[in-house]
Amino acid sequence: MTPIQTIITSLVTSVIMFTIGFFVVNVWYQNWKEKRAAKIFVFTQILSAQAFMDYAKVKALNSIEIVFHDAKDVIDAWHNYRSALIIKGDKPTDQEVEAVKKTEKLLLEKMAKHLKYKNITWDTVDTPYYPNWIAEEEESKRTLNQFATKANKMMDSQFAGNNMPSFPPQNRRPRKGK
Repeated sequence: MTPIQTIITSLVTSVIMFTIGFFVVNVWYQNWKEKRAAKIFVFTQILSAQAFMDYAKVKALNSIEIVFHDAKDVIDAWHNYRSALIIKGDKPTDQEVEAVKKTEKLLLEKMAKHLKYKNITWDTVDTPYYPNWIAEEEESKRTLNQFATKANKMMDSQFAGNNMPSFPPQNRRPRKGK
């Protein structure tokens, strides 16, 4: 092989290797970027709903173990938070409410550190904004739901004691048309 052929072969090989390397790095970067975006989405969903529980927050919480699979401290904080969410009885005690708040803050702090957000501490996530009008709206919904549940139970109990016929009556045949 002549020196020129060797140079051309080296250049072609270098271009091919550069193209393959560029493709591999680009695929790796896109995967990393998608995983980070999923982590940020879960973090912001939980952070934005600190003062209440909604379906979006529940979905985000249930995806923590998948999205943060590589962060043992986040997974451990999630397990502690999930344990604190289990309330015995109809109404949580003050200690249970405080435990839920504390473990949620710790979870958010661990997630922020894992995402490498600098200077995010307990104090940063400890002051959510929750306007009074939302709290009042939620309370009125809760009261209305309780009233509807009691009314349904009362109606069910009254109809259960009344041997009322089922509709349509089972022993009658439908009329034939004229």
